[in-house]
Amino acid sequence: FFTVNTGRHQKLSFAAVFSYKQNNQQFICQKLKRVNNAGKKTEIFMKVTLLMAITLDGKIGKSPDHFPDWTGKEDKKLFKDLSTKAGAVIMGSKTFDTIGKPLPKRKNIILTRDKSRKSQWENLIFTNEPPRVILDNLEKEGYSQVILAGGALVNSLFAEEKLIDEIIVTISPKIFGYGLSLFTQEISMELELKEVKRLGKELVCLTCTTTK
Repeated sequence: FFTVNTGRHQKLSFAAVFSYKQNNQQFICQKLKRVNNAGKKTEIFMKVTLLMAITLDGKIGKSPDHFPDWTGKEDKKLFKDLSTKAGAVIMGSKTFDTIGKPLPKRKNIILTRDKSRKSQWENLIFTNEPPRVILDNLEKEGYSQVILAGGALVNSLFAEEKLIDEIIVTISPKIFGYGLSLFTQEISMELELKEVKRLGKELVCLTCTTTK
């Protein structure tokens, strides 16, 4: 057993012990692998950040193939910075098709049910693996965080399994009136607002963590 100071001392059984910086201690204490009564892993040590741009009426796009040219340069810079730092991005096939090519200097994991799709790039894979398997594979490859980049169906798959640790949204002063929400179905999540900041002249960025 190993004791971590989380405000109240608690003995946890770890599958692995990781080094970490002090400013990231809270997250790692929450995500250290625990072993249940059957001795199986119940937690994956992987920080999953849902990073999306939304309108004032909560839409991420008018349709699945709506090209995200409305989000603003500050939002695009934020996405590039955070996803490059993480080193890996997960997205659905329709989201990828709106981009048309893999994001450079990042591993691109594209979820698709079409088993005929094959990658022609070294930094991109197509997969139909479930979310936990994808995260477990990334962890084995040495990644400690990943960006979840939509669309709504992929977001829902990870949310259903309570695998999202952080949600960062940039809000644009636009109204679509119809379109896609963050999720495709009813999702219940308890969140804690961590930061509100302005990006440029028109965007507001909210950072929330899940209290799962």
